[in-house]
Amino acid sequence: MNNRAVSDTTGIDALVTANPLLPGDESILEVHPTEPDFPYLNIRTIHISRESDRFNPSTNLIGMIIYGYRGATDFYLNNRNCKIGHILIKRSDEINHIQADTTHKKLFKWFFGQDLPPEFIAGGFAYQNGQWKYNALAFNTKQDIYHNNKKGMPLTEKQLLGGALSRLYINHRWQQDPNISVREIFSSNEGWQLFESVNTVVNPNRVDKVNKYGRAATIGVTGKYYCGDYLDVIRCSCCDGRCGPGDGCNCSGCMELDIENRRLPKGTLVNRDGAPASRSRIDGKTFYCGRPVLRRTNYCDGYCGPNNGPQCYACQALNEQTPRYKTLLNEYDYT
Repeated sequence: MNNRAVSDTTGIDALVTANPLLPGDESILEVHPTEPDFPYLNIRTIHISRESDRFNPSTNLIGMIIYGYRGATDFYLNNRNCKIGHILIKRSDEINHIQADTTHKKLFKWFFGQDLPPEFIAGGFAYQNGQWKYNALAFNTKQDIYHNNKKGMPLTEKQLLGGALSRLYINHRWQQDPNISVREIFSSNEGWQLFESVNTVVNPNRVDKVNKYGRAATIGVTGKYYCGDYLDVIRCSCCDGRCGPGDGCNCSGCMELDIENRRLPKGTLVNRDGAPASRSRIDGKTFYCGRPVLRRTNYCDGYCGPNNGPQCYACQALNEQTPRYKTLLNEYDYT
């Protein structure tokens, strides 16, 4: 029997994790109805539609994440088959010609070829002027039994969507594999802050500093510097090999700006989530950020370190990238 921690509130707000110690364990997100006698909708996988447009930080985008239609999570609507967790993202200027009174209704009509029905269940978001936004009157207000009357998204929905966009869409990974599991999204907090970082979003027209390679570097959604060029020294296994441009790993030139800007002590770097991380005082090698981002078990208190035990995903990546930052670890001290 799976052990589940379920919220008693309504809306898209409960991460439900099966017991990881049992065979066949899985992670799902439960979408709770606002009225009794309606089914919970379970999300296990996020899928980026192949009809989506590629991310460009200088282009405005409009998007929706689909949860169901008339209570069904695998359905046909106007001859299109969709499942819960499907995401569609289009350039705003590509759908402006469609007749509808909001951009999200235009997006729906572009994809399904009809007006938005009240039984359709989805969440709306957008990327405008370098900022990710989650307000959508067409989807997020109470026009169905799975939303409250607010146009914003609940916290867990923002974490789910931010993680999927950061780890699957922004880095263009979806063009090779359009799927990511809820388990992977919630294995670390990478991207959770995507809809929270109002003052640290990518603005393609703003240059904050120039790194040691002479490249213009801008602060991304993680609060780290990125120049958008190729990563130096080694190729990462966790990203597309680019420094940003909005989140993820950065080159040694931009990591130097991170250290200098935050005046970090010698031996401290900033991981791909934007958290300062230092090597263990016990083995002198393993990076830990000390954040409570891990799943609590009998063998882990939920914290990444700070001196032993499991690492978060971002600090694991930092250990892999140590050769890239070797000079910074040995020479720089801004305290």
